[in-house]
Amino acid sequence: VGEVLSLGVKAGVDLKVLSGEDEAKYTFLAVRRWYGWSAGKLLCLDIGGGSLELAVGRDENPDMAFSVPLGAGRLTRTRFKKDPPRRSEVRETTDWLAEQLAPVARKLKRAGEPDRVVATSKTFRTLARLTGAAPSSAGPRARRVLTDAGLRQLIAFISRMSASDLAELEGVSPSRAHQNASGA
Repeated sequence: VGEVLSLGVKAGVDLKVLSGEDEAKYTFLAVRRWYGWSAGKLLCLDIGGGSLELAVGRDENPDMAFSVPLGAGRLTRTRFKKDPPRRSEVRETTDWLAEQLAPVARKLKRAGEPDRVVATSKTFRTLARLTGAAPSSAGPRARRVLTDAGLRQLIAFISRMSASDLAELEGVSPSRAHQNASGA
């Protein structure tokens, strides 16, 4: 971040770093514009390398927006010591994540059931692809779904695979393969 800001100063551009909450709000706005008002109440999820953004609402601006330091890259570095991760690491990380996300989940639950849940990151796209969703070549309007059951099955499968083996799967970016288990 410091290097980017320094380059901005040298170029005469006043660059600012978005807060995680602002990132969640802008992602929500983009999703709202994509789906329109008929989509009703939206819950937007975005996993990045360092953080997870969540936002919910009916309007153009979300009613609630959160950013938590639970990105796929961060979790890979801090929670998984082996490749593939040990079963105990996966189990402990799953339990730890449930604990970390509980306060945000309670607040989101109070907002009521969303009409549509939208996940926007490459991590979600890859996970959906690995559970049978349409490839990118099907175009941006192809319906892609990632279910809870599909994700649980996928975790059981990919958490036993090394990053190099995951990188061989169709729809997996070799540069991000090491993050797929933690993203899931």
